Amino acid sequence: MIISLYGPNVYLRQRRLRGIVAEFRKKYGSSGVESFDLAQPGTAAALMDFCRSQALFSPKKLAVASGAFAADDKELKNFLKEEIAEDADTIVVLNESIAPPPSYKSVLLKAKPNEKFEDLKEEELDDFIRKEAARLGVKLSKTAANELREKWGKNLWGITTDLEVLALGGRTAKSRTVPDFFPLINGLRYGDLRNKVLSLTYLLDGRSEDPTPVFNVLSAGTKNPRDLRRLAQYDFSVKSGGLEHEEALLDLALSVY
Repeated sequence: MIISLYGPNVYLRQRRLRGIVAEFRKKYGSSGVESFDLAQPGTAAALMDFCRSQALFSPKKLAVASGAFAADDKELKNFLKEEIAEDADTIVVLNESIAPPPSYKSVLLKAKPNEKFEDLKEEELDDFIRKEAARLGVKLSKTAANELREKWGKNLWGITTDLEVLALGGRTAKSRTVPDFFPLINGLRYGDLRNKVLSLTYLLDGRSEDPTPVFNVLSAGTKNPRDLRRLAQYDFSVKSGGLEHEEALLDLALSVY
């Protein structure tokens, strides 16, 4: 089975992905869940091996794959069409920030579902704020909603974080105060998904930091062997023209599975 989630709206796309993964884990446990960054050398082969292998502790398998559209690997596309599309026991989720290339048209015809996540328009943003406030039990005046929109623009992570603070009885600043550099690096390194994305947003947008030094500082302070190997893979991909440092940082922030 193929599921396709794509588009620039990272917040809504990741929320949909988390829902899919959470539902799978609730039914079948976590042992059958793996993630694959197809910008890294050899990962397409690893994804195909995972899907073809026999699961030891789960009747089904779920693979979350990013970078498939950019890689545009012919063997992988044939594999998805011929082996995965009708396989009820194996799910491959294509999680992509860019639109699918024309060569993926025949693959996505078999995707169930195939969902596009665009950035919200003004009226959609207002609706999002109202619904999130209602979900969190926050009574939000029109003035307060406008202040949220002016403060965060289309940054749904920031809007939701402020609403969660209000739901807990806290108070939020009316304007964005940009934190210092190294606390943001720590947030990117150790935070949960929301903190990682917000830290990266502050670094690259709020502070206008160059992504290359950010990546280098992040790498220099990492001691965990697994994280070091992963950063080395990103570095190889950047140097070989597969990714930009900004893309590597975003992928790192979003990779939680």
